[in-house]
Amino acid sequence: MRDLIAEAGLVHTQIPDSTRRFFSYIAGAPHGVDLGWDGMQRLEQGWKPYPPRAALNDVETMASTAAEMAAWYREALSCRLFEKAETLREFKRIQAMADALPLMVPADTVAYGKGGSIDWEDFHCLNVAGQMIVRDVPVTFCFTINWTGPDAGVAAMFGKFRELTQKARAAATPSPSAPPAPPVGIRERSDAMFKARLQCLPTPAAGTLHALWSSAVLETTYFPAGSPMSTRFSNTLRPLASLIGCALASAAFAATPTFQDRTCPVRLDGTRLGADLTPGGSSLRNTIAYEPSTHLYHLWVLANDDTNFPTTSALPYFTHATSTDGLHFTNDGTLHYEIGSADWTSFGSSIDPPLDFVRAAFNDESGTWKLFAWTENVTNNGGPDVGLYNYNTSVNDFGGVASNTYALHQGPLNSPLAGNHVGTFGLVDGKLYLRVDSEPGTFGGRGGGIGQLDYTDAVPPSTSASWAKQTSSSARRTAGS
Repeated sequence: MRDLIAEAGLVHTQIPDSTRRFFSYIAGAPHGVDLGWDGMQRLEQGWKPYPPRAALNDVETMASTAAEMAAWYREALSCRLFEKAETLREFKRIQAMADALPLMVPADTVAYGKGGSIDWEDFHCLNVAGQMIVRDVPVTFCFTINWTGPDAGVAAMFGKFRELTQKARAAATPSPSAPPAPPVGIRERSDAMFKARLQCLPTPAAGTLHALWSSAVLETTYFPAGSPMSTRFSNTLRPLASLIGCALASAAFAATPTFQDRTCPVRLDGTRLGADLTPGGSSLRNTIAYEPSTHLYHLWVLANDDTNFPTTSALPYFTHATSTDGLHFTNDGTLHYEIGSADWTSFGSSIDPPLDFVRAAFNDESGTWKLFAWTENVTNNGGPDVGLYNYNTSVNDFGGVASNTYALHQGPLNSPLAGNHVGTFGLVDGKLYLRVDSEPGTFGGRGGGIGQLDYTDAVPPSTSASWAKQTSSSARRTAGS
């Protein structure tokens, strides 16, 4: 099972050696001791042979994040993990039997999933994860409640849990007048249908359920007011730190950016970017974006000194960090490829391609964050063959939340400017802006400069065959801001 978890890329998911050993350990038994079936029955009756331990611990535990629970069902139900169709059918049959599903999904909706709970000492947890099919669109979800308190409060807390799930069910139920679902795209998203139905809740106070509706993935978690959550468990939920009510960021992007009239150093964990952080200067390969829904600045940076180029310039060596002021950033960890990412070998590359000029941008059309990254002329300068990535831009998708460190790789641009541009300035209203290298007289006499092309979000991504209409100065400023 641990091999399968590792293969699925679920780095924050932990399972015990066995369920009995888990309960034996938290009941206080030495690590590796199994109290047996008789011992489990006695524990159920209140027997405490040793001082009990916390259910969430670093030795024998069951822990994951809502993001990884949702990712598991998104991949497990998409034919990518099962070699045989009949195995997937049997998996779906079993997963459709969960008695918690009727509480999670609209009536008469096909759904698959699994629930679990624990009440141990004063710690309580309830989790339900799975996938429902709404108008032929897969919607992956995970609901989690964790809190500490007396057993007498469990029923009331479950009542709050059910209240939230009912709101989520209402949001996911399509209106009779809603248009037909659009074709399934990247990550099987259908933002428009769900955004039309979702009623944004006011920012919740402490002690209320926090929810995120991100593309076709619904993830929730619960932090009761004054709950003494353990540091360990809080860290496992770090990918969900931006769950602050209704997280639909696109509506806030109309605000005019404010620029300071003086320069200030940008720091990562207290150290200035540039030669202070990386003596070779690799941390100057970075991009910063502001996310209105979370009021956070996000930094993507090559924070290592790139000592083994091109290997140490690949996406997994980039770091994500957040800041409330745009100057002092805290490291959130390195990036990872999400399950289902396009394989770079299918685009002719012999290695995970190195990334140079990076640019983060929010795609209003897909409702997702993108990381555009340019790969230098590695193949023709004596380096490994990087195929279609060479002197071209590739695209990675983080979903609807900028803090996500799992990127769905889409591949290099399929564009007439592949091999003839140096990075991306930005993405605005479906238009991609590239820094073009063309010689004078090419491309209709325009030569080099900023090229504006129609962008198509797909696997692989592509641009129009010709340059779009010349942009105004204000549009160029927006693309480069």
